[in-house]
Parts: sequence; structure tokens; C-alpha cells
Amino acid sequence: MNSWLYPTTLFLAAFIIWILGVLFFKKRSFIFCLYLSAILGIIGILILFINGYGSLAIALLCIVFFFFLLHFGFDISFSQKKSSGPFSAFLYKQGIACTYLDPKGEIEIEGQKIPAITEGLMITQGSKIRIVRCAPKFVIVEKYDSE
Repeated sequence: MNSWLYPTTLFLAAFIIWILGVLFFKKRSFIFCLYLSAILGIIGILILFINGYGSLAIALLCIVFFFFLLHFGFDISFSQKKSSGPFSAFLYKQGIACTYLDPKGEIEIEGQKIPAITEGLMITQGSKIRIVRCAPKFVIVEKYDSE
């Protein structure tokens, strides 16, 4: 058996765990999946480098970086402030999800449609949401239960 197969499989398993954590799990489970996938991915990449398959390891890292950019958008430079940009007036306000947020979509607050991203959990269309952070091009929302 080739010496690149096992570490590549380990790396891809880590990638699948990360994707599942992003799509299906709640905040605590997401953190666990994030750490588990990071540890497995790093081990897989190190084994590939040790076995002389550095170019394969770099290619896999480029693929992961591409999916990372797709998930978080191309504006991944959040400042420490929770409110910045044109949407800062909507911070902590409630609204309705206009589209299915998985994690990107659109919300409506005070009659205005705003691009939004969730913090990992999917939110169905028509659900109540609350803005928890603002970025220059979108807002970060969480599901709001008015209990």
C-alpha cells in the first residue's frame, strides 16, 4: 500500500469532521469538532511531509483554505469591536430570516434586507433572529427564542 494513502485519509477524515461541525452541531459540539479536526489534520499533514509528499500536503492545505474562505467569506478580518460598518445601528436588534441561513443568507430588520451569516448553526427561513456582531459587509446573527 502507498505511504501517502493513510495520512491523506486521516486528513480527509479531519476535513469531513470540520464540515459536519460547521453544518450540524451546536456551539459546544462545534468547538470539539474544530479541535478534533485540527489535530487529525495536522497529524495527517505532518505524516505526509515526513514521508516525502510535501506537494500533496500543500495541495490539501490549499483546498482547505479555499473552503475556509467559502465558509467565512472573503472579508475574514474582524476587528475586536462588535459593531463596525454601516450595520452597527442594528446591533442586538431582532428580525426575521428572509432566506435559509446555512450559514449565509439574508435577514430583514425594520423593513431593511441585510446580508447575514450565522455562527455555525443553520437557521430556517422565517425564524426570529438577533444580530450579535456587525462586519463591514454583513451581520452575524443567532437564532432568537423569545421565551
